[in-house]
Amino acid sequence: MKVCDIDPVLKETLKEFRFRKDNTKNAAVIMKVDRE
Repeated sequence: MKVCDIDPVLKETLKEFRFRKDNTKNAAVIMKVDRE
């Protein structure tokens, strides 16, 4: 069952964010959900 579509660019951004080598403990990714 498919719930939503995730843009490939967003997937790549999340992958880079998850595996970043930054020593900063505070970081966030903000996403906007389009309810169409």
